[in-house]
Amino acid sequence: AGQWQNQPDEMFPKELSEASSELTGELSKPLMIVDRSEFHSAGTWFKPTTFVDLLALLKEYGDDPAGGGCKLVVGNTEIGIETRFKHAVYPRLIAPSETISELYSVTQSSAYLHIGACV
Repeated sequence: AGQWQNQPDEMFPKELSEASSELTGELSKPLMIVDRSEFHSAGTWFKPTTFVDLLALLKEYGDDPAGGGCKLVVGNTEIGIETRFKHAVYPRLIAPSETISELYSVTQSSAYLHIGACV
């Protein structure tokens, strides 16, 4: 702990990333919230499991400059750099669940090719 290389892993809540954690059952619930505001101003993490829940969070927090808004996170590679070296503060971080097929799927038809934003 304390090394800059470990910082993104330390900041990202293990409850959201480990399928074998005690909270595995919680991950399948419609919305999971983990408060990490005490660690490097990491804020509150949301993990919506449906597209509707994701849109509701974006509607509620996306255009809230007074409250700091939110950051959509997939992969968590840049958040550690932004918070540690650029001193960015994100009061709310949204990590969409892989159950949101609109974001994690690739589909095609004769008329179109759909590649989800998180693929």
